[in-house]
Amino acid sequence: MKQTFDYLENVAFAATVCDKEGIVPYQNAVARQRDGGVIGKTWFEVPGGELSGLIELDIEIPETHPTFNRDLTTDSRANL
Repeated sequence: MKQTFDYLENVAFAATVCDKEGIVPYQNAVARQRDGGVIGKTWFEVPGGELSGLIELDIEIPETHPTFNRDLTTDSRANL
């Protein structure tokens, strides 16, 4: 059964998938723009290590991203 990764195509982060041999069968639009086309290459020609299958999720967090303080109670958050 051929596996598809279409759900990763329109996410806002780079996603590159490889199999247990390290061959890249899929990368989404963000990864293709960042790395160029690496489909069919081995993960060792791209950044990588010892593998049993891998999906790299590269999420860029903006410097102005708001933080969430888990130490605050619901009541103290309401007073912010």
